[in-house]
Amino acid sequence: MTVNKWILMLANEYEIIEPEIFDTYGDAHKEMKRQYEIVSNGGIGELNDTDAWCRVDGHGYMWKISYIE
Repeated sequence: MTVNKWILMLANEYEIIEPEIFDTYGDAHKEMKRQYEIVSNGGIGELNDTDAWCRVDGHGYMWKISYIE
């Protein structure tokens, strides 16, 4: 039996953050949105269905949600 999961990855200019694993896409997207809203405050960026990015004070952040089996 295969257990399918969703993984949320975050990278900033110089670091890849430990990925987080979720049981549902909804949970992964909710967490990505939460992080994006905290980090992007006052910067430019974009939040999409499976990815997001922002640039704040010269620092870039990128999120990606992927399906894993």
